[in-house]
Amino acid sequence: MLFRSLLGKAGEKIGAAVDKMTLQDVLRLGGIGTQAALGTSRARTGAKQAEQLRSELQQQASPYYQRGREYIQRGETGQLLPAQQQALEAERAQAAQARAKAGVSETSTMAQQQNAAIQRQSDIYRQQLIDYGYQLVGIGDQITQNAIKAGYGASQDAQNAASRFYQSMASLIPGFSPASVTTQRSA
Repeated sequence: MLFRSLLGKAGEKIGAAVDKMTLQDVLRLGGIGTQAALGTSRARTGAKQAEQLRSELQQQASPYYQRGREYIQRGETGQLLPAQQQALEAERAQAAQARAKAGVSETSTMAQQQNAAIQRQSDIYRQQLIDYGYQLVGIGDQITQNAIKAGYGASQDAQNAASRFYQSMASLIPGFSPASVTTQRSA
């Protein structure tokens, strides 16, 4: 009666099937219920483990995102790394020594060419920072994508386990099939 009042026409079919059940059918349902409880517990444990894995993977991705954004910002604003700045200062010092040795002024063609070469090197360093930053962000994206896949896979596994359980339950009730419930609901 409970099935009939709660589920309408589908409940009537379930109720009629339950009325026809023998003691052996009831015992089989009890065994399936125990298996279902174990299956549900395993599905929940699997889902928790997948969520934990997803969370851990996202935590692993975080430093890549942070460092990648930092490098991109440094490259875009011209804030070179200390080693790059030192290399540019060394080039400037060598250029100044060469000009002093040649006895040319700071406005000479030689000085302009040297300054242009130093600027090109600075631009190369900036672009390297930006490129490296995007590579790091890409690694973070890959880790995040794997985390999403892990969570989706666990969700699909839990859904498949539930579906198999309900199909098993339905097969034990004489005269009842999951298709009849779907058909009744859509009618």
